[in-house]
Amino acid sequence: MTKLSAKNLKDGYSGGLLSVKEMMQGAKQVREAENNEEEFSSRPKDDFDKAKLMEVWMKYIQLARKKNKASFITLLQTCEPQLGSNFLISVKLDNSVQESELNQEKSDFLSFLRSELNNWGVDLESSVRKKEEKVKYYTNRDQFDRMAELNPMLLELKKRLGFDPDY
Repeated sequence: MTKLSAKNLKDGYSGGLLSVKEMMQGAKQVREAENNEEEFSSRPKDDFDKAKLMEVWMKYIQLARKKNKASFITLLQTCEPQLGSNFLISVKLDNSVQESELNQEKSDFLSFLRSELNNWGVDLESSVRKKEEKVKYYTNRDQFDRMAELNPMLLELKKRLGFDPDY
């Protein structure tokens, strides 16, 4: 019997079977991240601005072009990086496929950024943009109700003319 814990829930436990392999990989990634943090604390952290970041960003695009990484090139070209505090670089992605692609290339990309910027405090975070779903008004009644929301005088006009939007 699997014991539920906050960690299991946070790691995506959905009530089904737990994958020991996935849990072990997650633990391994946490240990590696902690080790990497310790290694980088003694490394240089030179300041840089957005212009320098964009220069290095474009340089990596050229390097990726030589390695034929077309989808990653597209991702880097479409998502403009935002430089935050503590050298945190944020990118907003269009979908989860791009996020997956970024996660696959993240270690190589971060290593390149860190060495080129001579700043080992650089980190990269991504988030997927939420798309607003556009409401579609299919029936005449729905269309009229929406127009009446925007212009309440239509309700008065409807009463005076005896208008029936369903007809």
